[in-house]
Amino acid sequence: MPFNEQVAALPEGSTQYFAESPFGPATIEAGPLYLSGLGNECRSARVTRGTMNHRFALCKEENGRWRFIPTIFESMPR
Repeated sequence: MPFNEQVAALPEGSTQYFAESPFGPATIEAGPLYLSGLGNECRSARVTRGTMNHRFALCKEENGRWRFIPTIFESMPR
């Protein structure tokens, strides 16, 4: 099962270690499901790898596949 599908299927609030992810070996914490501004079902998540951690989202597209969405806000200077 692809990484995006696995993360989308996790229970909210749960964490799971992935030996292979877009971030390399990392722990993923599943956040809540929500509707995007475009009306797509999405899920927020947080990745932790060593001292790095940031949020990302997955959104279900019309074809039923979950697409990885990096969050732009995390990389903006504060």
